[in-house]
Amino acid sequence: MRNGREEFLSQAVISPACAPFWDSRGGGLAVFLEPDIYPALGVAVGLQIVGHETRLRSAWDVDFAADDESEAEPKTLFLGRRAAEADILGVTFANFCVFPRFFRMMERMGIPVLCRERRLYDAPFVVAGGLAAVNPAPLEPFVDAMVVGEGGLAMPALVEAFGKAKRSRMTRPALEESLGRIPGVYVPGLFRFEDDGDRLRRVRPEGAIAFQRLEDVPGTRRGSVFMKPHNGIALADYSCRHKCHFCLMSYARGAYAYQGREAIQSLLAEFDAIGATTVTLSSASITNLPDGDFAEIVRWAAAGLKTVKPVIRSVRPDHLEGVLSALDQGELHLAPETASDVLRARILGKALRNAQFVRALSRVKPGTVNRVRLFRLVGIPGETRDDRLAYVDFIGETLKHVDSVQVNINPLFPQPGTPLESLAPIGLETYRDYVREMERDVLGICPTGKEVIVNPLPPLDVLIQGLANTGDRRAASIIQAGLLGGNTLEAYLAACGAAGLDCARFFPRGFRGLPPWSMIRLGTEDVARRRRERMMAALEAMAPERRRTLKDFFPGEAAPGRGEEG
Repeated sequence: MRNGREEFLSQAVISPACAPFWDSRGGGLAVFLEPDIYPALGVAVGLQIVGHETRLRSAWDVDFAADDESEAEPKTLFLGRRAAEADILGVTFANFCVFPRFFRMMERMGIPVLCRERRLYDAPFVVAGGLAAVNPAPLEPFVDAMVVGEGGLAMPALVEAFGKAKRSRMTRPALEESLGRIPGVYVPGLFRFEDDGDRLRRVRPEGAIAFQRLEDVPGTRRGSVFMKPHNGIALADYSCRHKCHFCLMSYARGAYAYQGREAIQSLLAEFDAIGATTVTLSSASITNLPDGDFAEIVRWAAAGLKTVKPVIRSVRPDHLEGVLSALDQGELHLAPETASDVLRARILGKALRNAQFVRALSRVKPGTVNRVRLFRLVGIPGETRDDRLAYVDFIGETLKHVDSVQVNINPLFPQPGTPLESLAPIGLETYRDYVREMERDVLGICPTGKEVIVNPLPPLDVLIQGLANTGDRRAASIIQAGLLGGNTLEAYLAACGAAGLDCARFFPRGFRGLPPWSMIRLGTEDVARRRRERMMAALEAMAPERRRTLKDFFPGEAAPGRGEEG
């Protein structure tokens, strides 16, 4: 019977351009840990790129470990070593929902989850990355350092600095000072805050950590370096042309950049040469290729490639019509978020209309797309019952053109650095009410032979994400108490209760003088501020029935229209 490493290597397709992870150099070991589940790749593309760059730009061994949802201790994918043997454990957090899974992986590896219980140089030094690191406070009890933004530059420098410190047995304060000088590295131990219960003040140091962007990394491969079993991802573009008010991607990742058709074709040819079969043209946010390019790329691939079929997943309807002639992939992702054109444009900052979605769907060729995955946000300020019923009607329109619709329903969680960062997200019971309401509403719209699947976020994910986004540094201690209480939904709810935090209807919100992510500089703060001002003015101008609940969404500040009676 083959072990996990043999199973992985028997299926994996390895790019010849990637670093030879399987060749040990006998130096320090950096293991990049994936706590989320990626069935096609095993490890997210961004983590692969960081590992690849670390291997190329340092003298360290680099390997990966992924959660296979078993109870076994994780082993590294290429060298087959215990992940717990790592000198540095690099963990990616795309969002806070993966916290409980990360905690369970650490326990399976026998590594103390809390920083205070890990002895420096005797246990792995845990470095966190991913977009969640933009809001570092909830991570601080569990990680030793964080890489803010793309890690292709910071991680090679960090592992070399750590290796030098370990050889000389440098003290923790000296190590933290050393790592804190690396651009893009946030070390919690270097920052001090005072909290008098009413306001939060940062004592030291001055300045902020600049978010690192991928374009700063010279020569980075913008595609997966290994696939499992035959699926690749080519990053066709970077960042996003659009600045939706709830999404961090374009605010954090800088100016939009398109790879260009020739560069994409070059990546597809490389994937074809190593036997990949499906390559998703993707990006950091949504695929928004110039009109006509996708169709031309598909025609080129069909005529000249042996195995690779390029596909897209998520695409805006204003770009979809340019690719419909080439679309033949079974499933498509669309994110209307709401059925209200007014809320979508003015509150979410997404200038799309329902008519564009419907028109695009009507032009899909019969038999080419049989399932549409829709994304739905609940807890949008100003939303009414009529808006939610309109979304059900939109699902019905979608069913006219495909056989299956899956609705991924998620709370609107505020993201640091975006116009909605001060929003109070809906609580666990409010979210459950919205899910139950949609499950009832869709029962009468599904024709025979078709299906509607309502796919809610698990309650524990809602709770962890809501706690992490409260804007309060004390969220970390509540998450820590939930971990120590058993790492279950019940344990986290008990920890909320013990802290006097009621998360049933709304998660509490309040920066109390200072956002807890004030030490992170995205470089787009002025853009977000101007968009927030326009958004709040739009809220104030809305009809009274849309303004009634705004005081719940924006506690502690002058909610729009509060002085008027609805």
